Amino acid sequence: MRLRLHRGRQRHHRGRPEAQARAGGAHRRGDLGQHDLRILHHPSPNHGERRGGMRPRLVVLHHTAMAGVGAALARLCDPAAEVSAHWLIGADGAVHALVPEERRAWHAGAGAWGRVTDVNSASIGIELDNPGDRPFAAAQMRALETLLDAIMARWNIPPQGVIGHSDMAPGRKRDPGARFDWFRLARAGRSVWPPGAGGAPDPPRGSG
Repeated sequence: MRLRLHRGRQRHHRGRPEAQARAGGAHRRGDLGQHDLRILHHPSPNHGERRGGMRPRLVVLHHTAMAGVGAALARLCDPAAEVSAHWLIGADGAVHALVPEERRAWHAGAGAWGRVTDVNSASIGIELDNPGDRPFAAAQMRALETLLDAIMARWNIPPQGVIGHSDMAPGRKRDPGARFDWFRLARAGRSVWPPGAGGAPDPPRGSG
C-alpha cells in the first residue's frame, strides 16, 4: 500500500532541550512537496491513552538493535514484550505503521526531556531497522525525512522537538547512535545541531 504524505553531531546524546531550543529555527513549510511512502500496517496491541490530555510535542528516534525488521516487528507487536513504537522504518524504506499517533506507544521508557517526564505521552516514537553499528541506508533516511515532515506538520512539532532516545535517557540509552546523521536532519530543518557541538561534521561513512 502506498500513502501520499505531505512533507511538512556524532555524540550519543546532544545536550539539554534549552540548548537545542536556542539552536533551532522554524521548520520550513512553504515548499512542502509530496512523496509516496510505502506504508505496511502491522497493528501492535501495546499502547494506551496519552496521559493528562497530552498531545505529541516530541519525536523520539530509535534504532532497533536487532537482526532485521522481521525480528523487530515480532517484538514490537508481542503483548508479552510490552514495548512498541508508532512507526518502524526498514532499511529498504518501507514504513511499518504500528500504533496510531493519537495513542501512547511504549517506546521511551525512563527518562525526561526538559519538564516532560512522561515522554511516551508527549511523543511519537520512530524505530529504525539498524543493529546500531552500521550506516543507515539511503532509502531508510529518505523515508524518515518524508515521515518526519508529515508528523511535524500534523502536530506542529518544531525542529528542536526531534530528539534521539539517548537525548532523553543519557547514560541508559545510546540510540540511534554515532552512525546516525543528525546533521543531515538539522541542515534541512528537521532537527537541530546543538551549540557547543562544534562545526558540522562529515557525514557518517556510507550514509545516504
